Amino acid sequence: MSRQVDVRVVCEGPTDTIVVRCALAALDLDPVVTQIQPEDNSNLSDNLGEFGGGWKGVRAWCQEAESSGRLKVALDNANGLVIHVDADIASDEAIACARPCPPASATAIEVRRKVAEWLGHASARKGIVLCVPAMATEAWVFCALFPDHAKTAT
Repeated sequence: MSRQVDVRVVCEGPTDTIVVRCALAALDLDPVVTQIQPEDNSNLSDNLGEFGGGWKGVRAWCQEAESSGRLKVALDNANGLVIHVDADIASDEAIACARPCPPASATAIEVRRKVAEWLGHASARKGIVLCVPAMATEAWVFCALFPDHAKTAT
């Protein structure tokens, strides 16, 4: 029997939340996943909340979360908090932490360090998971949904 878990997600957009939900379900958990950043998880809306979408929205949320109490609320009301950004943000000049690939893990590790910096000392809190897939989550989703097309797309 699967165990129910309540997880909050801070991410770039709705695809990331879907992937987190599916990953938890694959671990034989019964996940209740709530996307808290961006605030609107609909692709049909331009209202992404106070911080906006994308990695810059994740950064803004992280930098403000401790001082505003958002981090405490997220952790108090859930089993965990997943902060998710794709490793491809490493090539943005504002991040500038890309490493030679392969291995992709080198860049993912550097992006994790950036996210930890955004959180400051809060990054060490129990219940926070930093999720940095290489490189773009949507590419993994495409490969999972269309394996025959993914083989020819390379």
